[in-house]
Amino acid sequence: MSRHPCPNANEDCPLYNSESGCYADIHHEYWPRSNYRTSLEKRFRQHFTELICREVHDELHSLPPPNKPSVEQMRIALEQGKIQDVA
Repeated sequence: MSRHPCPNANEDCPLYNSESGCYADIHHEYWPRSNYRTSLEKRFRQHFTELICREVHDELHSLPPPNKPSVEQMRIALEQGKIQDVA
């Protein structure tokens, strides 16, 4: 896991005074990782990421994950995003 300075760091963050401190990391908008196993699925999942505050990241993962798109929806999304080697 790669840590980055948190864009929202402030004393109200529960992580601010923790041992790890407030930080940001990469959130994959489609999760859990175990649902995305094929090469196409992995490329799709990797394409939809963002750097967010770890506290927000934890809150997002306390909710149910998004529905997994169909293979065709993934192909279209990657083609529209100009991702190479779409199988």
